[in-house]
Amino acid sequence: MGIAIQPSEAEVFWDEFLRALADRGLRGVKLIIADEHKGLKAAAAKVLGATIQRCRVHFMRNALACVGKKDRPIVTAALRTAFDRDTLAASKEHWAKPPLVDASIACRAADRGIPATPSQAR
Repeated sequence: MGIAIQPSEAEVFWDEFLRALADRGLRGVKLIIADEHKGLKAAAAKVLGATIQRCRVHFMRNALACVGKKDRPIVTAALRTAFDRDTLAASKEHWAKPPLVDASIACRAADRGIPATPSQAR
């Protein structure tokens, strides 16, 4: 476990932070679940050989930021159906079916760099 305060979340910070943890014995990390931090993603791959998975909470917040208030309940329900699947393959199969959400919502999300499906957020 570690804690550090830095003025930014750039790769330099994460590299130093993760190396300090590795120096203290951290081993075997394969997956880190976090918000979308490009610096963490790069440092995790370099220092630990780990991959980053987008945090479900932040994915939902970012996706819903692209949706009008009246559409949020249906979009939330649609996105949750993907997370309810037991496997990535089942989630992809579910999302391959006709869209549950208005295409214009997906387009606005894509314009902001948000993946159209939860499986693309990985």
